[in-house]
Amino acid sequence: MKLFKSFYIKVMLHVILGLFLGGIIALIYVTSTDGFKKYLEKKISQQFEQDFGLQLVCNVDDVDLLTCSVSISNISITPLTSGAFVEQEKNQWSIIAEKMLVRGSWLSLITKRALTLHMHLDHVVMMELFETKPEKLADFFVKIFSKISTTWLIYESVFIKNGLLYCKRTVDGLYAHIPYACQLQSNADSVKIQLYLKDGVAWYHQGAGLEKISASCVFDVPFENSLNLLHADVSATYDIYKNDLKIPGFASGTMRCGQAQISIKTEDGVVVVDPINIKCKQNSCWCDMSVQADSNVLKYFYESVLLSDLQGKIVTNFKFDLYNFWSSLLVTVSLEDLLYKTKSVFPGGKFIIKEHDQTRASGILQIHEKDLFKIDLQSLDGEKRLHAQNYGRLKWPSMFGWMIENDGLVIDVERDTKGNISGSYKITVQNIILKQQKIAQGTFAWRDGLLNIAGKADNFTWEGIISIGSEIVFKNFQIYDKGQVVLDVSSDEEQNNYITSSIDFSLVQKIVPESLKKSFTQDGAFVVRGFIKDGTLYGNIQTHYAHIRLPYVYNVISNMSMSCELDFVQKSLVLHDIVIDLHEGAMHCQRATFWFNNQLELSFVHAPVILDKIMMSLHKGIYSLVSGRLFLHKLQQDQSLNLEGQLFLHKTQIHENILSSEFHEMIMQMSDSSSQSVAQDIINLDIGLMVFDGLEIKTSFMDARAMIDVHLQGTVQKPKISGGIQFVNGQLQFPFKPIDIVSGKILFVPDQPLDPIIELTARGKLKKYLVTMQAWGTALDPHIKFQSQPYLNEEQILSLLILGVEDQSLSLMVPAFLTQKLQEIIFGPALSRTKLKSIFDVILKSMKYVRFLPQFTSQADRGGMRGIFEIDASENLHARLDTNFLQIEDTKADIDYDFTDDIKLRLQKDVPSTYGGEVEFRWKFS
Repeated sequence: MKLFKSFYIKVMLHVILGLFLGGIIALIYVTSTDGFKKYLEKKISQQFEQDFGLQLVCNVDDVDLLTCSVSISNISITPLTSGAFVEQEKNQWSIIAEKMLVRGSWLSLITKRALTLHMHLDHVVMMELFETKPEKLADFFVKIFSKISTTWLIYESVFIKNGLLYCKRTVDGLYAHIPYACQLQSNADSVKIQLYLKDGVAWYHQGAGLEKISASCVFDVPFENSLNLLHADVSATYDIYKNDLKIPGFASGTMRCGQAQISIKTEDGVVVVDPINIKCKQNSCWCDMSVQADSNVLKYFYESVLLSDLQGKIVTNFKFDLYNFWSSLLVTVSLEDLLYKTKSVFPGGKFIIKEHDQTRASGILQIHEKDLFKIDLQSLDGEKRLHAQNYGRLKWPSMFGWMIENDGLVIDVERDTKGNISGSYKITVQNIILKQQKIAQGTFAWRDGLLNIAGKADNFTWEGIISIGSEIVFKNFQIYDKGQVVLDVSSDEEQNNYITSSIDFSLVQKIVPESLKKSFTQDGAFVVRGFIKDGTLYGNIQTHYAHIRLPYVYNVISNMSMSCELDFVQKSLVLHDIVIDLHEGAMHCQRATFWFNNQLELSFVHAPVILDKIMMSLHKGIYSLVSGRLFLHKLQQDQSLNLEGQLFLHKTQIHENILSSEFHEMIMQMSDSSSQSVAQDIINLDIGLMVFDGLEIKTSFMDARAMIDVHLQGTVQKPKISGGIQFVNGQLQFPFKPIDIVSGKILFVPDQPLDPIIELTARGKLKKYLVTMQAWGTALDPHIKFQSQPYLNEEQILSLLILGVEDQSLSLMVPAFLTQKLQEIIFGPALSRTKLKSIFDVILKSMKYVRFLPQFTSQADRGGMRGIFEIDASENLHARLDTNFLQIEDTKADIDYDFTDDIKLRLQKDVPSTYGGEVEFRWKFS
């Protein structure tokens, strides 16, 4: 029985095993038929379309159910072909593989109810054409490795051998052709990607690109919150190509828990992106990077001779949120380390992008943290446009007061697809001195290294051609005033960098302030000859038929010559061997140096000047030959200009009254008006002024000689004068007889330049009297005192000085205003001889009614001689004086005043000193 059961079981097992093996054999046979393969191809395509919404076409070559593997060839993954839009998308991206081996696990199907797949692909070509960035391939790989609840397939790993990635941007022709090998391993939460690139190529349509791109990359990408939890290690090498030049470079970086640091460099250090800091959070992923590019990198993108002399670094800082790129992007370009032939181009320069999108950007150009220009950039259909206008005030380092207010400079530039540049400009300038506004506008075009420029302003027009290469050369440039050439710049045909320029005085007259316009009314021109090298103009400046009048000085410049070095990049001017010949006299300067800052303001000055007997005639009242030295200097930007020196006066004559306040006020007014027209900046003064051979003072009333020792301090706008004028000798011209100046001085007080202190003593012998005049006080508050020996009162002294008569009785005839008039003559403005004579004639006019009747009566008891004066002061006032010349107290006087024809008042003085009076009335009876 037991044997029967054992036999039965064996038979059953053999039957079951036979059926199983037969089923397997039958299944293997079925799966090897073409019909099953076609069925499987269809199911794979349907499942792929259901899972991913894409079309998959392939050939099933072999199916091995025992090992759960399938061999597939000629795989093609593309978008579905239904609809015109999808048909167009099909041509934009695809994945094609020559062979693929898919291995599954029956165990996972039993235990996990999902078939785990391992895929091995060979000769995989991934292609995508895109407008801005490749998105389709990225979306596909995100889907394929994500958990899909509707499928029973799990793509656990993918290995790609001999892969090729081809991407092209249709807008500008950028494309990448990169061979690669890749292994992707999926687990429950993420996919681990190992990517290897070998000899890849990426090119731009203008001939710049990367070659020999090789990289090793390891990524651990989570299915959810991928950027925050992404782990990555990247290491790559490549060669940058541009214009047949090769620059090797490399990149490396890591990312952990949402934070990454990446470094990108070229082998020669031309471009350094280090570091790239990335911080990812739940709703943001901020990237902060600094790109340092050597100026040599510009040569690889723009073929220009100008760039060959450009040196230094351009540092660009980027900050943006990957989740919201365009609205969060912040870009700052630092230009302060950019040099042109070792000279700074934008010292302290920085460009900050404020607004931007995919086609345009706008920002601010700063110089030393000061907003200077607002710039808008736009790229449309291959054409680039730039709009720039000044953000703040621009001014020149000149005495003329011209400046450009905010938005006064507007420039528009366009660059077409062929690289040609054209544009327009408009400049509105203001003059704070003349209160004027001028507008200049025109066009320009740059092609083949030549800049053509044209424009107009008021009656002026200009046109020119400028060569922009290793040097900037004016091929020709002219400015016309109503058709007449007023500025002409041209270059030598054989030596392009050698230029000749002529600036007509009529153009200079239009630019200078009103007070200097009369200086350039005569015909003449400035002629400049020289050459430009390394951004510096080396030349000689010479006047042609010069006749330049100097304001307030009756002297003219007849010739001016010097050599110059004008550095446009460094903003400096050096003048050598300056010689200025005047009608009488000359000025010399061996070397004068001027440096300017970025706002074209003077930052450094060193200019020593020698004056050699320059004739000066101020207001035709002061004549002198001036010699000496002046030193104009400024050492630091925040300092004021300083004018120091020592001047000596020769053969000096003054035809103004230096005792008058009007004279000092005239000097201060000249200083004020000249400073307003010449200097807007503060100029500190420290100048000594001395007379070499004496100062001659010649007026109708004073003829004197003095010595000067004056020190000018303060500023040109508000000078302070100290020191004084010491009288050596001279005379005061009174009508009867002049008196000699025995001592005198004028002391200048720094705080009251219009009111110096005056001390003057004059003395003379008139008849038997020694008369002394003393004047003291200030120019605005003078005082006079007269004394004599023997004693006379002031009325007698004045009578003696004016009339030559000292009799006290004459005091009745001297006008009351005599003292005041005399003070006006001494301390007032200088008078002509005719005017002075007329004043004295007014005083002497009172004597026309005086009649002297001498009586030679001997008065032995009283002594002396008697005389009678009859005075008709007016029709109503009459007087008779009977006096002893030696005994003044022995005087009789009768003074009659007729009120009317019938009423008369009489005052009497009789001897001895008795006084009386009477009134006379007359009646008429008819």
